[in-house]
Amino acid sequence: MLTLLLTLCGLQDASAQKRVREFGLFNHLGVGASIGTAGFGVELSAPLTDFLQVRAGYSGLSGTYTEKDVAYNVMGTKGKTDVDAKLNMGDVSLLFDAYPFAKYTFHVTAGFFYGKEKAVKMHNSEPISGANGALEVGEYLVGFDRDGYAHAAVQVNKFKPYLGIGFGHAVPRKRVGVSLDMGLQFWGKPSLYGQTVESRDLDDKGDKFVDIISRIAVYPVITLRFNGRIF
Repeated sequence: MLTLLLTLCGLQDASAQKRVREFGLFNHLGVGASIGTAGFGVELSAPLTDFLQVRAGYSGLSGTYTEKDVAYNVMGTKGKTDVDAKLNMGDVSLLFDAYPFAKYTFHVTAGFFYGKEKAVKMHNSEPISGANGALEVGEYLVGFDRDGYAHAAVQVNKFKPYLGIGFGHAVPRKRVGVSLDMGLQFWGKPSLYGQTVESRDLDDKGDKFVDIISRIAVYPVITLRFNGRIF
């Protein structure tokens, strides 16, 4: 039994040494395509050791949404209009995956995203004539420009730290593989920017979509990624 245990330990050590030799500092290159709550993305990845990998990539998410019947006030005359909001997310990323268990693909990820500040842009769908008017966006009043449009944006930090966990290898042990990651982007407290923005305790919260987005300080990221090893 002792001989058998020593033999097994020797095999495990040899296997570990083989893995370290096979996956050393930048001696392989992987490529991945992803889809998730951060949008569509592409990544390049490489091992640093057998238990640590680095990923660099870009992901983006866009789309439009129209909020109906958003309140406005022009010189005491109240009315409602539609507001077009555009999702405008796009970031480069640098992430490090640490694998604490040699036999499992579970990993812990830390790194950052860096990119666009204006996560959401919006304006009223049709021009509204009149001076000294304002549109109710979330819990803010946003003033109209000379053309009758109120432009505003939900702004977050350019630098967004990331922490998460996942399963799978960015540089697959075989030629192809699949991985799943779950984590959080730390946006900071979003702010609303526009012309003559003023915060009010409004009975009608106006654009509900923007109101929700402007309250998100931590953004959940779930990503499904398809990986291939180039060499």
